[in-house]
Amino acid sequence: MRLSGAEVEQVIARAIELQQRAERQPSDGLTLADVQDIAAQIGVDPAVVRRAVTDVRLTGAVAHEPSATERLLGPRHVGGAVLVPGDVVGVRAATRRWMGDDEHMRCTGTRGATDRWQKDQRLMTELRRGLSSGRGSGVLRDLREVAVTVAEDPEGTIVTLDADTAPIRTTAAGVLVTTAVSAVGAGAVAAGLTPDTAFLSSDVLQFAAAFAGTAAVGFGTAALTVRTWTRKVRTAVDHALDGITMSATQPELPRPPKPSGGWRRTVADWLGG
Repeated sequence: MRLSGAEVEQVIARAIELQQRAERQPSDGLTLADVQDIAAQIGVDPAVVRRAVTDVRLTGAVAHEPSATERLLGPRHVGGAVLVPGDVVGVRAATRRWMGDDEHMRCTGTRGATDRWQKDQRLMTELRRGLSSGRGSGVLRDLREVAVTVAEDPEGTIVTLDADTAPIRTTAAGVLVTTAVSAVGAGAVAAGLTPDTAFLSSDVLQFAAAFAGTAAVGFGTAALTVRTWTRKVRTAVDHALDGITMSATQPELPRPPKPSGGWRRTVADWLGG
């Protein structure tokens, strides 16, 4: 009997489940060594297994199926992940440099491997930002929060960014509520003031026509706002991940140039920018 690749995966997964049941052990997963041992029995190189583990973790970090509400109001989160060569300590330091110096955000708390960042509204930071801009896009600063996780991986270090996009949803909801109120008002005005015609021979039809027209414009505006803003956030997340990778692998690269001279250079130096 010969099994296909898909059947091999299913058989191995089922065998592990039956073995754990027989031993009355909880299904708490396997170590990398366990997976490599299993894979070796079907001729898979351990190095390939390590890379597969990394790919699964990278994919899982950003995989998300949007709900119906998210399709209307925008995603709750926008995420991204990248594999960075280097140890966790060095990559975490590069991540904090980028988020603080280039994105001009401040860490509001750390839990385990995850740092949480928000817009740094302190006067000194705003002055430094104005006098000597960092390499960040500035888009992430306008979000509620960005969670950055730095985790060890067999192939290096995985950095995951998870941006809380609540401001997008709040703006979209505000546009939709305003649209609903405006559409009702437009319909009422049309029903009361528009004279009867062959096509709009009743107040109900006049109300419906005005309501539909106003609603269509409002919903279109909300959809465009969500789509445009979400695209900017995705681009900003990718840009930040590229910047973190560059900071971790090429720390010798120069910082953005400071003001060439005069009072701007003096103030920037004084502020540490």
